Amino acid sequence: ATLQIMYEGRESNTKVTGDSLDKLFDFYFKDKTEAEKAEIKRRYGQEQAVLEAPKRIEMIAVDIFEHYRTHIKPNGFKAQIVTSSREAAVRYKKALDKLGAPESAVIISGEHNDKPHIAEHTDPKKQKDFIARFKKPMVDDQLSFLIVKDMLLTGFDAPVEQVMYLD
Repeated sequence: ATLQIMYEGRESNTKVTGDSLDKLFDFYFKDKTEAEKAEIKRRYGQEQAVLEAPKRIEMIAVDIFEHYRTHIKPNGFKAQIVTSSREAAVRYKKALDKLGAPESAVIISGEHNDKPHIAEHTDPKKQKDFIARFKKPMVDDQLSFLIVKDMLLTGFDAPVEQVMYLD
């Protein structure tokens, strides 16, 4: 059965649009030297660097946690966070953990030369266990968030998931 979807736009002051990109980049990387900023732009491109900026992710994580705590968790439901990159997914996990949010797990694909902080989240067996735990009702398992990048977006049957946060 297909259920009706309700969309609620939640925009933060970190939205990346046209001319705001340079301002956001400067804001999130104000602690970097001009040489470091130039290197970030050269290596990662401005948009992806802004989307993965730890301060940006921390601000959005606060909003997600507050919304989840007040609107979703009281009804016994769970949530999924969809990110723009594998790096962003790991940073969301770190930000939520820092906030003391309910348990979360990162579900991302692995690549051959992943850095250790990414690789620790790419084990298919662990991911399968996290997905099985996530599908259980809240009273049986407190795993509350799955944080994904290009995974579990279509055909994922988890009636306990009430909200999907798209970044």
